[in-house]
Amino acid sequence: MNIKPRNVPLKAEWHRATTLLELSFSRNGLAMRVVEEDTEKEWHFRFREVQAFKCTAEESGAAVRGSLPLPVEGAFYEVTDSPWLRELGLGKLAYLSRAKHYVICCYDEIVEVVASDHAIEPA
Repeated sequence: MNIKPRNVPLKAEWHRATTLLELSFSRNGLAMRVVEEDTEKEWHFRFREVQAFKCTAEESGAAVRGSLPLPVEGAFYEVTDSPWLRELGLGKLAYLSRAKHYVICCYDEIVEVVASDHAIEPA
C-alpha cells in the first residue's frame, strides 16, 4: 500500500484544514462540500462511478490513520495498491480497473471513496 498526497486546487496543509459542510450520495455519485480553514472558500467534490465510500469521525480516525499511514502534510490522498480495492474485487471485476481509492481528511471526518474519477471545483 502506498499513500500519496493529491495535487488539488484548494489549500489544505494538514489533516484538519477543511470542514465538511455536506456529504450526499445519489445515483449520480458522491458529492461533498468543504470549506478551507484559512480562506473560508467553499469547494465541491464530485465522485462518479462510486463503488464504495465510508465516513469515519475524526476522533475514531486514529484507528483509520493507523491502518492508513497518512503523510503529515496535506489532507487529500490517493491509496495505490489498496487492500480495500482488492477486497472489493480488483482483478476479478473489470469495472474496478478504473477505480481509485481516495482519502479526504476534514476537521471532524475522514472520508474514503472508491470511484473511477473525481472533480473539484469552487462552490
